[in-house]
Amino acid sequence: MMNKFLRQNGITLVEVLATLVIMFIVGSLVFSVTTTAIENYKQSELRTTSQQQTNQLIVRLTNIHQTSNQYQVTRINDSNYIFEVTKNDGTTGQYTFDGKPFVYNLTIDSVNLNVGDTFSIDLTEPDNRRIDVELEYDHPTESRFPDDEFRTSISRLTPAGSSENDEE
Repeated sequence: MMNKFLRQNGITLVEVLATLVIMFIVGSLVFSVTTTAIENYKQSELRTTSQQQTNQLIVRLTNIHQTSNQYQVTRINDSNYIFEVTKNDGTTGQYTFDGKPFVYNLTIDSVNLNVGDTFSIDLTEPDNRRIDVELEYDHPTESRFPDDEFRTSISRLTPAGSSENDEE
């Protein structure tokens, strides 16, 4: 009778528990790697978006500075700016920069624009042909997103309204 019990082919409770523990460890590792990959992707996507928006703003500001007689930059809120432009041919236009979800702090010639502030540039004045621009940006709700800044100078060769501009 004793031999009958010894010959049974089955799984013991210890084997079942060992299998469950191994499956739990492997599942935890897979979950951890997946979560880390998703967070890294989000971080990368935020950085790419902020760089694209920064490039868009700087390219637009450069274009405005090089083709206008005068312009005004007004900060609407933490993420939005309005550029009101008077072109060399007398036409006017407006460009709105929407930088959500980021907070952008724009400084032109050492003047930091706070919400509601307006900065005017008259490019018919020779001293205004070159401006220094600093743009700081961060994400208000993503603590893992580091603050970053971009600095550049924007120039134009001739003052607005000069005869050299008319030849172009």
